[in-house]
Amino acid sequence: MIAKYAAAYAEFLEGRFVKDTAVELKGGSRLNYIFFEVFNQAINNIDPFDALTNDDIKTAIRNASSLRPNLFVPEVAFEVLSKQQINRLESPALQCVQLVFDELRKVVMDIEMPELSRFGTLKKKIIEVMMGLLNKQLTPTNTMVKHLVRI
Repeated sequence: MIAKYAAAYAEFLEGRFVKDTAVELKGGSRLNYIFFEVFNQAINNIDPFDALTNDDIKTAIRNASSLRPNLFVPEVAFEVLSKQQINRLESPALQCVQLVFDELRKVVMDIEMPELSRFGTLKKKIIEVMMGLLNKQLTPTNTMVKHLVRI
């Protein structure tokens, strides 16, 4: 019974579940869309220089140079400025995590199996356990994404 539920879940995530697919993207197709369209567009819409002025660059170079002028941009100045810009990726990444979380919740709620329709309590318990697992993993996932951006 659980094996059939797991197989149906896998079919749904892999996009082989063809039910009401003409209306909207669901399951694996929606996850693919989130990663390759929504997240990609959010990253591409970030202008790396809109929060960085020439004065910011000059100040960072001067602070890193100290008393001696440099011919090339000091490595410390580059690191400081690039870290500031990379930190701007955190927000779109966390939004992507939330969209994936929401889609996985929908996947859990939308799976219908004839075998489970006879056992309403079992179906509710399976959904409850799956929702609990998803909710439990949301905070560690957000933390991991924040750490990856900071790395």
